[in-house]
Amino acid sequence: MLKCKQCGADLGFKNVYRVFDLGLERVGVFCQEHAEETERGLKEKRFVEEYNGSKIYSRDGKYFPYWDCQYFFDNIEDTRKRIDSPHIAIVDKQAVKLFLGE
Repeated sequence: MLKCKQCGADLGFKNVYRVFDLGLERVGVFCQEHAEETERGLKEKRFVEEYNGSKIYSRDGKYFPYWDCQYFFDNIEDTRKRIDSPHIAIVDKQAVKLFLGE
């Protein structure tokens, strides 16, 4: 059985939450309370700036135009250009899940 990485609580299919860092690197599995806390801490740690309503994050010298992004840029200027590109959609992972009925 899976256990929360932080508190050791038993996790099942309905109460297991996977937390991912930038670049979709897996951090671990947590209960809901600790998953939210861990992700919030990661976002605060990686946050660089807010640009045109989008939060930019950085890790290891790589800049990500939003959380859960699978690609990155080597500098913040290119990240801003990506955000300014109106023909490219930024899709929220939760919205896709809602749309697909998961």
